[in-house]
Amino acid sequence: MKLIGEQKDYSAESIQTWLVTNLAEQLNVSPESIDIHEPFYGYVIGGFQSWGIVTELEEWLGISLPSSVFYQHPDLTTLAQYLANEKRKNQTDNFSSSVIAKTLELSPKFLNFFGRNQ
Repeated sequence: MKLIGEQKDYSAESIQTWLVTNLAEQLNVSPESIDIHEPFYGYVIGGFQSWGIVTELEEWLGISLPSSVFYQHPDLTTLAQYLANEKRKNQTDNFSSSVIAKTLELSPKFLNFFGRNQ
């Protein structure tokens, strides 16, 4: 399978392209033969193969996914949109956590500077 290298575009379109490319590779067919509106269960792919794709998706997107994520969405288009939303949500959560951590880390220094942490 091919991972998209240092690409930082996690749009639904980019994720859909990734899904099509990797599904086609697993099925040994051309990406053009993958119908993005066909239900995922319409493709004959084993649990081990779908688990492999989910694992690589997790690595690429940096988010945790249930192993059944393919079967929880009607087609690749819907799945790509869901994944893009999850990635956006994860980035927002990480940013908020980072800001809170930095604020808490700096608070004692500021309090000491103003003589209020005694």
